[in-house]
Amino acid sequence: MKQKNLYFYTNILAWGLVLLLIGNYVFGWTTPSGDPPGSNLPAPINVSSTAQTKAGNLIIEGVLRLGQFATAPSGTEGALYFNTTEKKMKVYSNSAWGDLGGGAVPGLLPNYTTAQRDALSPATGQQIYNTTENKVQVYRSGVWMAVSAKLALAATCTLDGDCDSTHCVDGVCCNTVCSGTVCQTCGALSSAGLGYCGYVNSSSNDPRNTCATASPPAVDSCKSPNCNGTGYACGYLSGEVGQPTCKRCPGDSYDPVTIVDAQDTEGSNLCNTVHWRCSSGTCTKSTCSTVYPCVYSGYIGQSCTTACTNAGQCGCLSACNYPPDYCGDCPGSCSSNTFYCVCRGWVY
Repeated sequence: MKQKNLYFYTNILAWGLVLLLIGNYVFGWTTPSGDPPGSNLPAPINVSSTAQTKAGNLIIEGVLRLGQFATAPSGTEGALYFNTTEKKMKVYSNSAWGDLGGGAVPGLLPNYTTAQRDALSPATGQQIYNTTENKVQVYRSGVWMAVSAKLALAATCTLDGDCDSTHCVDGVCCNTVCSGTVCQTCGALSSAGLGYCGYVNSSSNDPRNTCATASPPAVDSCKSPNCNGTGYACGYLSGEVGQPTCKRCPGDSYDPVTIVDAQDTEGSNLCNTVHWRCSSGTCTKSTCSTVYPCVYSGYIGQSCTTACTNAGQCGCLSACNYPPDYCGDCPGSCSSNTFYCVCRGWVY
């Protein structure tokens, strides 16, 4: 009897466990609300032809085999594939497929045709093998050039080492170092031509700012800020050009000159008032002296102490016997037979 009861209760317990498991499965499982990977579980990587994207890193602790093609497929930036014809890994960058490496020779440079190379956005120092020209090329100074070649004269350069002449001057490869004097250049204004050292061939330019001028009336204040256009020299200024009263630039010297015994009629610093003239660099009122010539009725030519040969030279109707330092007009008729020009000392 006791054995029968034990069997009965054991069956009840077993069936209870089964019902518990069934209930947990039915009432405890929640079906995902949407398709993976957005709503619940991530989509597994599978063997289908459907493109898949995985967020986050992908660690593969085995061999990774890329797609293999005999010719280049269409590409997107950063794409990789193995070219079975060239036996090389390829990477799609800057809108073109290039060599990532591999092949029979380790360290092989990326191969590009000239058209593919020109589609790149290169950085200074970048190297490729140009399959069109069959040359190793490096990008420097803004151009692709053969590794073994250097820039010719007149080519745009940055460093001396860019040029075959070893002289990068004024931004171009120059035939010499082209230094040591004013108004010279290897640039477009060179009298010898671009890439050849010569004088600046323009009178309105000084590419290197070598024509340093001074403020009037100092030495060099008559120097032009530009080259003279005909040699290794700066130009000359002419006229007042900011000089003070009784000073002017002569047009053939870098230094101003003093106006002597004449009026200053140039520019804005004048000395041209009636009876005033420049004397020793200063604007002063004229006085009668033997320094000044006879000036009367337009007659100029004899000093004040020289006797006139006739009254007409003095502008008098008759002889004048006034002393030679008389500063005034002839008073009219004169009785003396001695003719003297009247010293005026100024010009009307």
